[in-house]
Amino acid sequence: MLQSSPGPDRPAEPIAGHGGWRLQAALLAVFLATFMSAFAVSSVNMVLPLLSGHLDTSYSASQWVVIGYLLAVSSSLVIAGRLSDSFGKREMFLAGASLFTLASALAAYTDSILVLTLLRVAQGMGSGVLLAVNLAIVRQLSSPSSLPLNVGLVGSMSSLGTASGPVGGGALAEAWGWQAIFLVNVPIGLAALILGWTSLPATRRKAMTRSRFDVVGSFLVVVSISSLVLAMRPAGGGDGHRVTFAILSLIAMAGFYVSALNTDRPVIDIADLIRSPLRVDLMANFLVSCVIMASLVIGPYYLTGGLELTLSQAGLVMAASPVVAAITSTIVSRAVTLWGAEITGNVGLGIQAAGCTGMAMLPLSWGVQGYLACLLATTFGYATFSSANNSGVMQKARCEKTSEVAGLLYLSRNIGLLFGATSMSTVFAWAARTAIHDHIPPDLNARGLNFSYGVAVILVVLALIARLQRWRSDLAHSDPAATLGQDHSNRQKET
Repeated sequence: MLQSSPGPDRPAEPIAGHGGWRLQAALLAVFLATFMSAFAVSSVNMVLPLLSGHLDTSYSASQWVVIGYLLAVSSSLVIAGRLSDSFGKREMFLAGASLFTLASALAAYTDSILVLTLLRVAQGMGSGVLLAVNLAIVRQLSSPSSLPLNVGLVGSMSSLGTASGPVGGGALAEAWGWQAIFLVNVPIGLAALILGWTSLPATRRKAMTRSRFDVVGSFLVVVSISSLVLAMRPAGGGDGHRVTFAILSLIAMAGFYVSALNTDRPVIDIADLIRSPLRVDLMANFLVSCVIMASLVIGPYYLTGGLELTLSQAGLVMAASPVVAAITSTIVSRAVTLWGAEITGNVGLGIQAAGCTGMAMLPLSWGVQGYLACLLATTFGYATFSSANNSGVMQKARCEKTSEVAGLLYLSRNIGLLFGATSMSTVFAWAARTAIHDHIPPDLNARGLNFSYGVAVILVVLALIARLQRWRSDLAHSDPAATLGQDHSNRQKET
């Protein structure tokens, strides 16, 4: 089972004897790995023009440096989680950090766009491994009272990496060239490796679940997710290519479903996932990720075309969002401890819905102040939900499935961000009655923003309704004593 029977938020027992400096060092290793994974996504976008010039290639060809990374991360998340649950979290963390660091070092010394793209794929695979095991390691190391805080800190480091990528990447590239954005990952990766090697708890062989690896299922998962990413990428490719990749993704999904039903230990247990309450958390995670992407793809057009800000002014307004997310992810841990992950997550969805409603009704005359107020409310609600949702899912995940569950969490977020980038920009262009790359008059910019966030309100409300229905069912059928006893038994097996 991916998740045990429904019930209230259940504590996770920390590993006995793993405290003091070793605990702090292990958590720091996880935080550093999370930061550099997020930084690697957002920093490279800033130097694509420099890459095109230095490597004497077209801008469309240089975009594969970004696309290859996204493909590798998304495709490797679930497989890495499955391998981690089978062979150990420490071993997979060290493997992922090593691959990421080595690929970063080599990427700075290549003069071929093909080699650089392949190294970015390797970097993305390392990042996928790290993301799949990070939350599982935090769950393994945290006490009941510290788990929400530590999960929140992981979210904060991700937001900080995302926020610092454009600014830090641009500054590094201007000072030392585009190679610097790859070289800066090397000391961070080495620090994470050293800390992980010396402090992460070794996995006891009797605690690991060994079974035949699902090669066919893993291949179909990679084909399905890769095709889906290529079908949804917002830049490049015509409608014909999108349809082709979408059909290929559906075929691979159908093949994987058949394969999973006929395999003892599939890489993703579809039948189990359908029965599990986890499906609601993954769906909600997907929907709110679609919504938060609206600020990234629509915000620049509204701020520059509707409010007529300069690019630097628009960037400053948009930078407030990841900063608020980083702060919120940490402080919301207190609310999770007091009220539980379910209530806190639902409150976050309510706040996000209110912020999106404000955007949907925002008049152009309210200017930057009105937009910023609605943006911060939306971001605060999203960060509150995300931190609470991650804490709740990791609390309830069975010990032998923690990495697989973490991988599914990140995968649902990544697919949601990609789908949101495509769908929200399409809705905006349709509502503004123009192509997204054309010059859009201020009044049509406002119309596009209002309509897009009207759709966003529907998505957030759907997520909230699903969680409220699941919560009501949990309260009606839960047996706190039984679920706590079951989880304690699982934790004893893990340690």
